[in-house]
Amino acid sequence: MLHTAVLKFSHLTRSIFRPIAVSLFVMLIFNDTYCLAQQPLQGFADIVEKVSPAVVNVSSTQNLQKKQDSTSSCDSHPENLLEWFDCLEKEFGMRSKSRRRNSLGSGFIIDKEGHIVTNYHVVAEADEINVTLGNDNTTSYKAKVVGKDRMTDLALLKIDAGRALPYVDFGDPEKSRVGDWVIAIGNPFGLGGTVTAGIISTKGRYLDIEHGGDYIQTDAPINTGSSGGPMFNLNGEVIGVSTLIVTANGGNVGVGFAIPSSTAKFVIEQLKQKGEMVRGWLGVKIQPVDQKIAHNMGLKEAKGALVASVVSGSPAEIAKLEVGDIIVKFDGKDVLTSNRLPMIVASTPINKKVDIQIVRNRQEMTLSAVIGNCKKNRECSGPEESATSPNIANNNILGMELVNINKDNAKKYRLENITTGVLIVSISRNSPAAEVGIVVGEVIQQVNNRKIKTVQDFENVVLQLKREKEQNATLLVMSRNGDTRFVSIELDSIENK
Repeated sequence: MLHTAVLKFSHLTRSIFRPIAVSLFVMLIFNDTYCLAQQPLQGFADIVEKVSPAVVNVSSTQNLQKKQDSTSSCDSHPENLLEWFDCLEKEFGMRSKSRRRNSLGSGFIIDKEGHIVTNYHVVAEADEINVTLGNDNTTSYKAKVVGKDRMTDLALLKIDAGRALPYVDFGDPEKSRVGDWVIAIGNPFGLGGTVTAGIISTKGRYLDIEHGGDYIQTDAPINTGSSGGPMFNLNGEVIGVSTLIVTANGGNVGVGFAIPSSTAKFVIEQLKQKGEMVRGWLGVKIQPVDQKIAHNMGLKEAKGALVASVVSGSPAEIAKLEVGDIIVKFDGKDVLTSNRLPMIVASTPINKKVDIQIVRNRQEMTLSAVIGNCKKNRECSGPEESATSPNIANNNILGMELVNINKDNAKKYRLENITTGVLIVSISRNSPAAEVGIVVGEVIQQVNNRKIKTVQDFENVVLQLKREKEQNATLLVMSRNGDTRFVSIELDSIENK
């Protein structure tokens, strides 16, 4: 290829400029590679030198008080080794009054007064917390807990060093992109300050765990003891708080997660001011919008949060939000996925009036709501387990035996407060209904936003959808405990009539 390209010059050009042409060609080939490699080759030493003095090691101790039970015996076969030793110590009169459990983590200083951010799980049950600074691991400072929040897995500590301390600033994670370099500093396995680097693997990662969350995923190595440590961008700003990893053996496998600094900053400010986290409350239960639901609800793409139920007396009810509404924007912020809405609502100030953009019956509209105060006892309860029932009806549609609700069957299935919809009294195995998790005792109240009062209503709507060549239908289903949810069910098993 090189020889052919050079031959396009005249004889004079070829003889005089051949070395230049070769050099230019080589530069063109390798220039992009050089630019891409230049930044990593420079390393991160300047950034690390600047920020590492503000990164700390957190050591917490919990006193485990042992119960003095004179009736227990080693014959009861304790389930684990610690219980066995407890039993032996008691039998031979050597039982200690208490045990101490130590845990190690990381943190970072956010102001010169000595406020430190770490994870809730690092200090959750601690009786004593000690902090050593990144640039002085010979001096330990006792720390007090200013506030902690289990839901976001964040805690704020305070030490008194008697001098102004180095600190780091929060950055804006929204400005970071997937593929950007990040630097994580922590205290893995108690070894002390350790620096690792990687890239942002994805943003907005939702995990089906207690904390839920909206995480930044990274391949920067994060290990046990790194929890609570900062994750920096190349400007030396904290864009995440390292919090958990996915692992099969306790070690790093390149899948780590950090709490975005936007979340951390909001929570930490409240903990600093109030000692606790106060969240905004709307009063809806939501679920994701998949492609099938989006199609049936008139959306061009699967986005937003589908309202499955509205809490009585809540800001949502007062604002006239309805089951079946899809929230696509909240207080000017796009709701691209359902898991983002709780964080947006939680971070909204109490008593603030916000606009909520929704899609209802395929039409966009805007409602206004005044945000309430989320109390701890407002927690979602899961649906009841499946029940069994003999087939007592012949209205088999999509594998479901349906009957109209009356006083007798409402009492039997504990549905006295439900007056609309059709009752599911039996479900065939491997049917469309069984495949989507519908269970006996639940009530179908809507199909594609059309209210259902009788079995005939349900059959008419479903058959009409089939005639319109719809491949699936979206049902609003109410469980026996009053929770509602939407499910998409295939219509292939229904024959046109």
